[in-house]
Amino acid sequence: MWIITAAVLIIALFEYSVAGSCPPELATRPCKCKVEDNVVVLICANITDETVLEGVGRRTAGAIFDTFILRNSRIKSIPVSFSHHNLTTLQIEDSSLESLFDLSLCASNAITTISLLNVNFEGGFKWNEVKPSKKLRSLVIVRVTISGLDYDFKNDVSKDLEYLLLNETKIEKIDDDIFREFTKLVVVKINYSGLKTLKRSYFPSPCEISVLELNGNQIAILPDDIIEYMPHLKAFEVSNNEISEIPQTMFSILKHPLISIKIEGNPLNCGCNLRWILSIEKLNVYGNCETPARLKGKPLQNLTTADFICH
Repeated sequence: MWIITAAVLIIALFEYSVAGSCPPELATRPCKCKVEDNVVVLICANITDETVLEGVGRRTAGAIFDTFILRNSRIKSIPVSFSHHNLTTLQIEDSSLESLFDLSLCASNAITTISLLNVNFEGGFKWNEVKPSKKLRSLVIVRVTISGLDYDFKNDVSKDLEYLLLNETKIEKIDDDIFREFTKLVVVKINYSGLKTLKRSYFPSPCEISVLELNGNQIAILPDDIIEYMPHLKAFEVSNNEISEIPQTMFSILKHPLISIKIEGNPLNCGCNLRWILSIEKLNVYGNCETPARLKGKPLQNLTTADFICH
């Protein structure tokens, strides 16, 4: 009986590898496979023993999974054999691991997207976990403690990275020129991470960035040149920080006035030093005055000459 079952499984796997659909349920248990828009996704949840994943890997040898999702699990690491399934996307949610993979990934792996969402790494997350992913284009890390954006990031993360999102990562410091060699970056989002300082020198000059978000940090000063040499920038957000002054020089170097700038939730001073903002055509700056008291809560876009009583 076992021989018959094994034979059926082998035939089903062969058909799967040709047709590009999910392997039989018997091969993927306790994980589940589904196909969405021609993308084969393997989802494993509530795993507490990595040998379970090793078994799934063995039973689906030769199969191709585009995406692997691990949820609500507590294991030492993901068997590196999973990368042999031609994975392009790896997503881990609400889980605890000692390290990402049990062995170093082969440099020829096809992973282009890694998402770590509320993942606890024993001893902290280290950038060398993603170093073998030479084709990495998108990196999303949310509610994962990261020591900092430093030399290890520059040395270990693919320079072909295009999308970077770091939310609630407790990053307080970024090294100068941290993204200098990441010339293909298009989207950078570092939100709610405790960042206190913002510098133009973090980024390439010029650079390809179209979206730059630094919301919910502790930034108090906007550098005059923060958006200089960013010809493709469409959205710049620094909401919910500690910014009180908006530098006029930041707008004097702005080449495309239709850029959206969000400074909401900051203690903005709308005194006479901000009167220059009235001269900006097609103002797309979103934020509200905090001081003086008579203008508290007034949107920047609604300011008029009458609001500035200057002598």
